[in-house]
Amino acid sequence: MPPVQKGLDQSQLYQSALRYLAVRPRSTQEMVDYLNNKTGQNQPLTQGVIDQLLQFNLLNDAKFAIDWVNYRFRQDKGPILIRQELKRKGISLDLIDSPLLAIAPTAWQSQARHLLTKRHYPLPLNLANKAKIYRYLASRGYPSTIIIPVIDGYTPS
Repeated sequence: MPPVQKGLDQSQLYQSALRYLAVRPRSTQEMVDYLNNKTGQNQPLTQGVIDQLLQFNLLNDAKFAIDWVNYRFRQDKGPILIRQELKRKGISLDLIDSPLLAIAPTAWQSQARHLLTKRHYPLPLNLANKAKIYRYLASRGYPSTIIIPVIDGYTPS
């Protein structure tokens, strides 16, 4: 955690915010937390920088949610895990649900099947292996409505 820097003016704080955004897109709440940490909870200064970033569309929670869902989907993460991550980042539930629902259930099942091809489970699957697969997919954020059909249709490649 960087040390609190007292005496920052708005332009210096804005430059810090731009550097923070250069690494990857951020949610508004992530930026507020970062700026509050930099200023030692100076709310008016932080809010001024946030307003500037919003004005120039450098912070956009709706776009951030869409980008985050797509990024984590490509990393084989399930909808439950992605939802939790976005909640932690301060994204509202209505902004979380729309990008998650935009991905078809068959695409989520395909991703879950892809995860299973990375591991080789012997056929026929016994109860212990089914439980192991269930825990594996659940730990990556997949709900039982996706896991059970994937297990039932499992055939190793």
